[in-house]
Amino acid sequence: MIGININNRYYYNINIEVVIVMRQYVRKATDALGRADDAVQRVIREKVLRVPDYGPMEDGPLSGFRKGVAKTIHSPRAGGAYGRFSEFENNASGRNAMIASRVIQAAGITAAGSGLIQLTNALTGSQQTDSQLPM
Repeated sequence: MIGININNRYYYNINIEVVIVMRQYVRKATDALGRADDAVQRVIREKVLRVPDYGPMEDGPLSGFRKGVAKTIHSPRAGGAYGRFSEFENNASGRNAMIASRVIQAAGITAAGSGLIQLTNALTGSQQTDSQLPM
């Protein structure tokens, strides 16, 4: 009987080759997600917030606020390509903090989208149609 220990639990009758292959695929998928996250966060930091990863930050309106947002909400992930600039630690609490910052980003996008939908609905309800007399 072949047993494998996963998180201090022993599982028996598991084909170890299948487990190894599955771990490789999961690792490849999470690495691809990490690279995509690195690219998105870098574009937001450098193009939108104008806070470069390398070199001095240009002065401008709200430079302190932009730098704070870039270092907290849009900070690179620890252990990634730009990990040396990360405010997150490369451990479980750092990963949880990074996930929380990405949730904040998703919530902001969702709230903005909801506001646009409400605005569109408000505008389309008050517009005149072709069959109405002009006012």
